[in-house]
Amino acid sequence: MQVVKLEDASPSLFATPVVTVGFFDGFHLGHQTLLSRLVGWAASKRSDAVVLTFPRHPKGVIAHTPPLHIMSPEHRLIWFRRLMVDAVVLMQFNDELASMPAERFIEEILLERIGATGILFGWDSRFGARGRGDADFTENGPWNIEVRRCPPVEVDGTRPSSTLIRRLILQGRLDQAHKLMGHFHTLWGLVVQGHGVGRKMGIPTVNLSTEAETLPPEGVYGGRAVLPDGRWHWALVNIGPRPTFGSRTTSIEAHLLGFDGELYGQKIELEIHRFIRKVRPFPDAAALKRQIERDINRFLSEMRLGRRS
Repeated sequence: MQVVKLEDASPSLFATPVVTVGFFDGFHLGHQTLLSRLVGWAASKRSDAVVLTFPRHPKGVIAHTPPLHIMSPEHRLIWFRRLMVDAVVLMQFNDELASMPAERFIEEILLERIGATGILFGWDSRFGARGRGDADFTENGPWNIEVRRCPPVEVDGTRPSSTLIRRLILQGRLDQAHKLMGHFHTLWGLVVQGHGVGRKMGIPTVNLSTEAETLPPEGVYGGRAVLPDGRWHWALVNIGPRPTFGSRTTSIEAHLLGFDGELYGQKIELEIHRFIRKVRPFPDAAALKRQIERDINRFLSEMRLGRRS
């Protein structure tokens, strides 16, 4: 998959591309449907499926109050690759772009920079100043560009949206968020050096540094860690402070079941499957270790029973 900045893009990089535009935070079922249609359309034309997206959320410029990111920019690139997109063009959303008329967006960006032969609109997709550039506007214009539409997706009568999913995650309503996303809430980040407390207890943990800003409430969660080589391990994940040891700083620590090795300096994914218990202090490390062992047994028992969410 190609990843290029808009200023480095040119039609020569792509094969008669078909394009969609969006932020795609969280990669919910609506996003997945749209991208699946884009990839299928491109394959039918022997073209490239190209996504035009933004590293940071456009609302940071438009409303000056950017929402928390569900996924970091790098994490979203991983999901574009998984969904078989051929190329991603990164465009910085600034005041100039926010005020750009839809006609100029089509002519200067879609046509001159990318060479788009087709554009796929989601049910609420728009671009250009005041959101004037919708499917009807593009289709009825003078440009030689094919327009297709992707209808809305509904899950039990609800249309998935990043705004709704963000709220559900922050409220700890993970079952509902997972249903709308079609996958577990996943964190991606760098494994960094911790304090070694878990290792001294005989329960080593990895400490994750992530750019994702949307975290569920503080607590202990059951989940799964996916390593750089694709192997995975069930994991017990602590999101929050370490009150037993006097730490009030929120961190993300995961004990990977059955894993023996070092991951410092590598990037992994942590899937957050289900809530186990609240974070609370224990009298000493031994009491905490006993509780962690109970947490692990409870989570594994629930996995064996098929209660994955």
